[in-house]
Amino acid sequence: GDQHEGMVEGTVKGKKVLKVYESRLSNFIQAALCIVLFGVAQYILKLIPTALVWAFFAFMALESLPGNQLWDRLQIIVCDAKKRAEWARDTSCQCAYLETVPYSSIAIFTLIQVTCLLGIWAITVWAGLFGISFPIFIMALVPLRALVLPKVIKPNFLSDLDAD
Repeated sequence: GDQHEGMVEGTVKGKKVLKVYESRLSNFIQAALCIVLFGVAQYILKLIPTALVWAFFAFMALESLPGNQLWDRLQIIVCDAKKRAEWARDTSCQCAYLETVPYSSIAIFTLIQVTCLLGIWAITVWAGLFGISFPIFIMALVPLRALVLPKVIKPNFLSDLDAD
């Protein structure tokens, strides 16, 4: 049923709103559809070729690379100095840290990040039952960032590298 949430004064498309009612019906319909789809999904998914699913995920992964800071920094590491200067001047590339952070700090930060990424990926892929502990390793990244990285890279460089 409807539940009274409280009085609200304002306008919506030129009409004055006096009361707001919350309907729990939409939440119930959503939960019911999830239950139905969980039961039906296994039969629908069997009809979809595995290669198509892998291609879909590969497409999504490749489309997400442009604008990804880690991907940008990996490209910066492998390119020559002239290209780095072009990226620093390019306003569409969100690489403002190129002007303030030395190349060596960018390389160290990126290599640490890639090492952590590959380590967590390896745990999930090859560790067997131990692989379900990967959230613990992801949580361990917080103290690594807060306590270890400031000793390896200057904190002001880290804040520039962390910025969007």
